[in-house]
Amino acid sequence: MLLRTKLVLAYSTLVAGVVSALLLIASFALDNLNRRNLAGADHALAEITQANHRLAEDILTRNGERFVTELARSAANELSLLLGHRSTRDYAALRADARLRAAANRDIHALDRVAGYTDVLDRAGVSVWHPNPEVEGRNFREWKDRYPEMWMLVERSFREAEVRGYYSFLDRDNRGRRKYMVLRQVPGTPFIVAAVVNIEDFFLPVQREIGSGGQQARAAMTARVAAGADAERKRMASWVFAAGAFAMVAAVLLAFWLARHVARPLDRLRAGVIRLGRGDFSVEVPEKGSAEVRDLAQAFNRLGGELAEHTARLAGEAAAREALESEIRIARRIQEAMLPGAASPCLARPEYELHGANREAREVGGDFYDFFPLAGDRLALVIADVSGKGIPAALFMAVSRTLLKDACLRAENPAQALAQANRALCRENEACMFVTVFLAFYDIASGRLEFANGGHPEPWLLRARGGRESFGRLGDPMLGARPDHVFRGGHVELQAGDTLFMYTDGVTEAMSPGGEAFGTARLEGLLADTAALPVAAMGRRIVATLDAYQAGTPFDDITLLILRRRT
Repeated sequence: MLLRTKLVLAYSTLVAGVVSALLLIASFALDNLNRRNLAGADHALAEITQANHRLAEDILTRNGERFVTELARSAANELSLLLGHRSTRDYAALRADARLRAAANRDIHALDRVAGYTDVLDRAGVSVWHPNPEVEGRNFREWKDRYPEMWMLVERSFREAEVRGYYSFLDRDNRGRRKYMVLRQVPGTPFIVAAVVNIEDFFLPVQREIGSGGQQARAAMTARVAAGADAERKRMASWVFAAGAFAMVAAVLLAFWLARHVARPLDRLRAGVIRLGRGDFSVEVPEKGSAEVRDLAQAFNRLGGELAEHTARLAGEAAAREALESEIRIARRIQEAMLPGAASPCLARPEYELHGANREAREVGGDFYDFFPLAGDRLALVIADVSGKGIPAALFMAVSRTLLKDACLRAENPAQALAQANRALCRENEACMFVTVFLAFYDIASGRLEFANGGHPEPWLLRARGGRESFGRLGDPMLGARPDHVFRGGHVELQAGDTLFMYTDGVTEAMSPGGEAFGTARLEGLLADTAALPVAAMGRRIVATLDAYQAGTPFDDITLLILRRRT
């Protein structure tokens, strides 16, 4: 039954009793009525307080998480600007730079207290800057078993631009605490910023303040209602002494007055909360009634507007994300079209077998392979790996592939071709992107393989008579680093049945769910097991083995190129 109905019926029953009974019975009936009114008002206030508390906690948590996210993004952008063209390999020099450390390690405050901090790690998991000297310089992989939630977030940050979540880990005082963390990759660097707050210092104190304030407001409101009810009881008692008939009329009028001024505002608030819970953020309630009721109505109306704005922002972000994903899918199709296709005339020669495969870790990646004919009945073989992931890496890959092919067509040997392409890539390389390349010129008739290596993993040579060997480490850097570098060259001879296996580091660095890399030893064993297969079947078997080993999204791009001499 509604509170308004209860008030009217209770007062009518009370007055009827006053007319037909003694003053003592009437006084007892009035006291009982006041107790029920207080209980009803307290219940209604409790529902409103709890609803507002839950909504405040939810909004506070989301705003707090957004605040930490913006801190991580701001720190990542500042570090990206500060690092500029600086070398990111000498960690000792970077740590000694007070300006970099100030940007990397900041305190995060909440309610005039330090609630967290920022730190920086690299994409191998090594802590570069950390406010806890016991953690700085160590690899977070050391704690992956003790703190698996932390390691899962750190591991995801190697391949995702931004990661967030809750976990447990050591604080700057070496105490294990529950935390919330946002990891953001620093553009143009191998570093990742982590913004970390302690739950007990950042979220819980403010939520306790909200809860305490709500209880105090509820207690104050209950006290006011109780005081008003007591005053009303005394006034009605005096009316009883004056005249029963007058009390009957006054009591009925008073019942309707209370129903309108007490129950109706509460009913409106209750109905508004129900509509808000169903997703109608445009609902508003009249800001009428007592000062307390008006304050509640104003707070409720502000809440609806804030929720509506937040929902609109989320809808806009979702639309922007969908547009970006559509562009990435188009870029992926363009990138696939750039790789040699099955119709390439290089694949139809009887003197050799040739197979290439490319598996991106993301929608678009930086690995590529290529093969094309050269003068003198030779074949150019290229495999490369661009630093970074995503659209920037894909664009740099396209430029690198074009420059390498043009250089191969004009150069006498692979070393000259790498030098020419390197000079072109170093010009206006403001993004500081690099590409590792293994380039070979294969003489189809003699089996002679001339090669040059720009910082790329060594390929394998699988001999038909048995035995395996890796080769090709010449000590030259990746392309895009030093414009005037003179590259060295080498050569090997392929006999009939020998197989050349070229690959990118995504093969050996493929990670198991437990965080263990596939490694060179496993690759060598896999090559031994598949060496007798046709090169296409060999390539498919290797890719399938790596997919099964990773059991999920690849950690890095996987690219391989296989050549076998038939005669």
